[in-house]
Amino acid sequence: MSQNQGGKHLEARPAKYHARTILLADDDSVVRTITKIILESAGHRVIEAVNGEDAVRTFEEHRESIGLVILDMVMPRKTGREAHREILKLQPEIKALFISGFDKEREEVLHEGIPFIVKPFKMKVLLEFVAALLSEESRPDACNGRR
Repeated sequence: MSQNQGGKHLEARPAKYHARTILLADDDSVVRTITKIILESAGHRVIEAVNGEDAVRTFEEHRESIGLVILDMVMPRKTGREAHREILKLQPEIKALFISGFDKEREEVLHEGIPFIVKPFKMKVLLEFVAALLSEESRPDACNGRR
């Protein structure tokens, strides 16, 4: 997959990576369930959080094993960005992927170089982004996936 929009570019090629534990934070239980099934089908272990505060608390409890956080941008109690800022204080090198049903949210994170996918996303797109982020060979500088 190659995404190129707004001047940002990501090559998500088949990558060598090991399945990891992923923290998935989204306040929509249907999105969480579907996303968890997709990630687990690729061999990942998924820990769920229901809002931004829960994401930070859950990350603190499992930070040793978490290799990636996937955060919804708009959640109660803390936004995905607020939760991400707190998680970075706990583990500055943690990899993150933002998701949102609101395309306008993309502009807020693109300048920071944080990967972003607009919901609803295709299974293949999610898995390619996750593979690129967890790859030992590449670290995307930005992703801005669209439906």
